Amino acid sequence: FREDAFTETYIRNKVVIWRPIFNSEVPRTWKNFLTVEQWDDIISMLRRAGLDITELTYRTPVSEVMYHISTCRQVICYDGMWHYIARNFSVPMIVISKDGVTKYHTPHAITASGLKEDNYNIWWYLKDIGEFLGIPRKSAVEHKERSKKYYEVRD
Repeated sequence: FREDAFTETYIRNKVVIWRPIFNSEVPRTWKNFLTVEQWDDIISMLRRAGLDITELTYRTPVSEVMYHISTCRQVICYDGMWHYIARNFSVPMIVISKDGVTKYHTPHAITASGLKEDNYNIWWYLKDIGEFLGIPRKSAVEHKERSKKYYEVRD
């Protein structure tokens, strides 16, 4: 386990987002829970809360993706390719998905529905920025500690 691969230094107000609207093809239905307007609302809410948003797309160079994800405080995204990088860096994440594969592939991620009538939907988390930032952080720290134990056994 390489401790230096996991920086504890992050940019305090930096939140990284990726959403499916910039994809070359329309994503599968289970990946597309929010409308463009809802994603825009989320970005506006986070900016009003004083957070700096960095948005990634599939056209963002991988070196930039690695930098932005490794230096952010948190990620909010749909179930897309970049969330595997965030998982490997143990970055706190909220993934807009209720699909089982999301939780299986990114066990430390908080999964949230886009539907307002569901419990613990993304709108619930956004009502309180402390909860929005705190719950995923706690989950990521716990996952990192479990991962360290696994990797130490293998070294």
